[in-house]
Amino acid sequence: MMEKKYKDEIDHCVNMIERCNKAHVELNKHHTEAMKYYEANELDLGEKAGLSKTVIPTLSDAINWAMPLMMEIFAANEETYYIKPRGGEDVGKAEKLNSLIDYQLKVKNSWFIFCHDWIQDAMISRVGFAKWQWYKDIRKLKKKYKDLTLEEMSEKVNMSGAEVVRHAEREIQKSVVNELGIEVSPAIKSHDIELQFTIEDEYPLVEAISRENIGVLSDIKNIKDTEFICHKLTYSKGQFIKKFGKAALAKVDKFKEDFEKGLNTSDVEYERFKNVGGVEFIYDEKNKKYIVYECYYDNVETGVPWITKLIGSEVIVSEENEYEYPPFEAIAVFRQAHKLIGYSFHDLLKKFQELSTALMRNLLNNIYMNNQGRYLVDASGRVNLDDFKNNNVPGGYIRVSSGGLSDAVESIVPPQLQPWAFELYERVERIIEYRSGIPRAYKGVDVGTLNKTFRGQSQQIYQASQIIKMMARLIGEMGFVPLIKDMIRINQKFLQKKTAMRLLNEDITILPDDVIGQYDAIINVGIGTNNKDMVVMQMQQLLGIFKMIKEAQLPVITAQNVYFALGELIKAMGFKNKSDFITDPKFVSAVQELVQVLMQLAPMLAQSGIPIPPELSGALQKVMSNIGMSGMPGKQSKSDNAPKNIERPAAPLNPMEGRQPMNPSLAGDGNGRFG
Repeated sequence: MMEKKYKDEIDHCVNMIERCNKAHVELNKHHTEAMKYYEANELDLGEKAGLSKTVIPTLSDAINWAMPLMMEIFAANEETYYIKPRGGEDVGKAEKLNSLIDYQLKVKNSWFIFCHDWIQDAMISRVGFAKWQWYKDIRKLKKKYKDLTLEEMSEKVNMSGAEVVRHAEREIQKSVVNELGIEVSPAIKSHDIELQFTIEDEYPLVEAISRENIGVLSDIKNIKDTEFICHKLTYSKGQFIKKFGKAALAKVDKFKEDFEKGLNTSDVEYERFKNVGGVEFIYDEKNKKYIVYECYYDNVETGVPWITKLIGSEVIVSEENEYEYPPFEAIAVFRQAHKLIGYSFHDLLKKFQELSTALMRNLLNNIYMNNQGRYLVDASGRVNLDDFKNNNVPGGYIRVSSGGLSDAVESIVPPQLQPWAFELYERVERIIEYRSGIPRAYKGVDVGTLNKTFRGQSQQIYQASQIIKMMARLIGEMGFVPLIKDMIRINQKFLQKKTAMRLLNEDITILPDDVIGQYDAIINVGIGTNNKDMVVMQMQQLLGIFKMIKEAQLPVITAQNVYFALGELIKAMGFKNKSDFITDPKFVSAVQELVQVLMQLAPMLAQSGIPIPPELSGALQKVMSNIGMSGMPGKQSKSDNAPKNIERPAAPLNPMEGRQPMNPSLAGDGNGRFG
């Protein structure tokens, strides 16, 4: 029997799960069929037995070629998105927040696998689901130490997060006591300890959820506005006990047993659970897994966002949803207007996979008929039919009772393949390219392309890539932008400790207060963004124009203009840290001003009797050399304005001068010695 306290809650959740199951009947059928076409192991087109059963993998070809493009855009691109502050006061915080979310998603999570599974689900199943949550990772690490001194043991025990699990001591040398009973030398002991360290980590966890494990109504527009959504979770017996305890398991097993026997269950309750699968709603007998439904909805009495975790009639968790809305996002590769669930590659290519498979089978059947054709055979017994049928191999023989084969066997010649058959097959392949947006030029196998030049082929690929770019933009706007906004919100709400990371050779520390502010997430892929190869070419052309303007001595180009152009060029080339390659002219100008001020202060210091140390002098000259100012190291300045109190380092010896020992002069000193 279900607890009265949770009766209304359970009734509501089970009723909504039943509605979701009915709404997913067509979606489940589509998914099963799509997987069959994707795997391309068999395809029944109604042919007779004995004919070709080959299957053209049109669907898997399109998806497997589209996936690398999507992964290049979303998983390998460092600038798929960026976080933009709404106010100028949050610019610095936005940069830190961007670095934090990059670190959390791409380092703490399996970002590449997540993107792959999420996008591939959408390509096959019309919709792909992702779940996010604030994850607390608490690990216990045990470590043993042996032969420690008392001081070393004290140092280990006082380490942060350390807890002594075991301690043993051994006496290495006994204490020495004199005749008066006074300890002259204390005993020397060695300590063995075992410590347990508690390592805690918190970050947003993202994972792709297979479509069959999500229950949602199919007529919704946005996943955040859905009336109800549930996540089907499965646990082994050990996992269930670890997660929810033995008491919960005992109640579930009791309900399962009673339901199977029809005991302690009302007729209404029995019918309710029977409509959602009966015992299969609770336990997966095939995989030996317990099934828990994690339901998100607005409480029917208070309207407060709520979470209910139930298995059968047992409510494991019933609490307010601290995320404020369901922690899920969804994407579709081909959007259906005003609906969450869109179209898949299977919807676009199903008929064409059947058509291309039927054409290929007919082509192969014709070849088979030419090589292993049909024959008219004299049935009077002149030809041994067993030899004729089974001994048709090189070196084989056919026994004939009388006469020859010329009048006993006659071949039925099949019609030759017509050129239009190959043209039709090629036409179908072209239509598939147009429908999927994956031209053969992407695959490097389009030998019949009309554009033989690099520019022509690039233009052809660019035109064909519009569907891919549209798809990428749609995935970005539907899924990745909302996901980044979710990451911003849960960091603002749950981040409680400072996070340290290393990015672009710099140590970055982010405090919980650093993420507070108003921000927007901007997608930077697909239609509406520039192609990187095109940007590289345009920046190179722009730098060439800058050169011509400089030669014409037109005062319209500054060092800052060139710096920005080079920065965009370096970024488009894929290098994120442009400071490794170029230096901001503003920084150079600031250093020059600093050096000039120091040089002007030098005479004043000289008048006060304060000499400038040679180390500072050398450092200044090195800086002046690096930024192109006069006063190179090792050379005396000819300027009368040079400060007199700078103690310049001694000039290095010139190895080419004859006075040096390795190259003695040949002039004698009058005493018979040279050099």
